[in-house]
Amino acid sequence: MIWAVLAPVGVPLWLCALGISVLVFRTRALKGRPGNLAVRVRRPGHSRWTRANAIWVSDVFVSRASPAAWAEDVRQVNAVSTRPATPSEHAKLLRLGDDITVVTLT
Repeated sequence: MIWAVLAPVGVPLWLCALGISVLVFRTRALKGRPGNLAVRVRRPGHSRWTRANAIWVSDVFVSRASPAAWAEDVRQVNAVSTRPATPSEHAKLLRLGDDITVVTLT
């Protein structure tokens, strides 16, 4: 739909298609890296869950929001606690399966 806004402004459609294909291929490259985790992340100060691809290295959790965001979020982890998702969280965390575990990183 973004092409419908950019075309009347004078941006060529081939340039829009090139930008979309770059985003798609960057996301596929993220999914193919060793140790990749498909996660939902709720950042401090935000109320919504964001889809992301993440990797866990030693005590560092690195995530990049989909689709192929340009910046990675790097967090050092001191402690981890797990719990099953509540029914309200389960409704918001789509396409993760039936047995969802919420992990809190501090």
